[in-house]
Amino acid sequence: MTSRVLIVDDDMDLRQSVDESLRDLGYETSACESATDALRELDGIDFDVVVTDIRMPSVDGIQLCERVSANYDIPVILMTAFGAVEAAVDGLRASAFDFITKPFRLSELEDALQRALKSERGHRIRKLESAPMKGDFSEIVGEHPKIRALDEHLGRVADADTPVLFVGEKGTGKEMMARAVHRNSPRRRGPFLPVNCAASRETLERELFRRSSPDRTDFGEARLELLAEADGGTLYLDEVGALPQVVQLELLRALQDRSEPRSDSRGVEPSGVRVVAATTRDLCAAVAEGAFREDLLLALDVLRVECPPLRELGDDVITLANHFLRTESGLGPSTSTLSDAAVARLRSYRWPGNVSELRACIAAAAVLASSGSHVEIDDVLDVARARTSGRGEVDVAASLDQVQREHIERVLRSVGGNKAEAARLLGIDRVTLYRRIKKFGPRR
Repeated sequence: MTSRVLIVDDDMDLRQSVDESLRDLGYETSACESATDALRELDGIDFDVVVTDIRMPSVDGIQLCERVSANYDIPVILMTAFGAVEAAVDGLRASAFDFITKPFRLSELEDALQRALKSERGHRIRKLESAPMKGDFSEIVGEHPKIRALDEHLGRVADADTPVLFVGEKGTGKEMMARAVHRNSPRRRGPFLPVNCAASRETLERELFRRSSPDRTDFGEARLELLAEADGGTLYLDEVGALPQVVQLELLRALQDRSEPRSDSRGVEPSGVRVVAATTRDLCAAVAEGAFREDLLLALDVLRVECPPLRELGDDVITLANHFLRTESGLGPSTSTLSDAAVARLRSYRWPGNVSELRACIAAAAVLASSGSHVEIDDVLDVARARTSGRGEVDVAASLDQVQREHIERVLRSVGGNKAEAARLLGIDRVTLYRRIKKFGPRR
């Protein structure tokens, strides 16, 4: 296969000479006069080697080398003037593969290219051997046709590099799926940065923006600096429908500028970030109400992932419950099983908090079960219902400690504070009960 070489030099004569010479040797080449143009080329074409001059205006070859090494994993050969050894050493520290000194013979460049290509082929083989298998969505548990279709769809979404919108009720696993998509995508070696868009304005400003002055309070005056931090990775916007209008505008501008990224503090343009958003809100209705920008919805909703509620997945609720019994290490005896009554209750319950509520309930019930016993679910579901608001929503963010505490308090009240009887009903010894009461402490 023909090797692709990217040549970067602001000297037009040298650039054209190297370009033509390498083409004559059978290489496929592209030539750029600046690092900025080179990074645009790298975003659109897979190159095997970059050959760049060190001394260039604006962004020099060292800075370009750092960016290429961090985001493209391609060997870089530096061209440096005679006597500029210190600059070449800086380049090697910046992960350059090699350097050649001007003026150089074509054979010297050819030798350096062949060494780089040989090294890169071996590196890519090692990288493929050590990389996780693509298509690994083991977190997606269940056999319902909707889950199988979702599993296949996520594989296609991971292979793409366009914005994604996860849609579904609370507790349906939107962030878990977004993380799985990132882990199986070409960006998996980059960061995954989650942002809670339903947070307060102050928190959003701290998360999304980096103000140059503490007096700046207008979102419109700032830029979405978090996009630079997520460069080469994924920015996950949870509850994107809750974003203030002015932040919606900034996000839209950032998405529109994605093909022409802005420069960072060193003048090097980022390779871009994939924006993945999630919402429990009907954004089309929000657009009709004037609460959400239609152009932003169109920009985010390129690929959509519908996350089905648990009540629509039939016996997958049992599959998931058994999965949580097996996998929640430290949450209960491994020999515990679901009783027939628990299975029937799991099937009949509506699960307003979806998978998150199921996990919390199974974890709490497993902790309170004695070794080798059947896990009952009624008491735990009673606690969940007690925390249900008038709108029928469950606090799926409640911790396991909260669930345990409420259940223990309920049992203690039912026996008039008799700890020995409470321990018997809970299926644990008194020492364990005392430890948990001490751990939870008095209510504030």
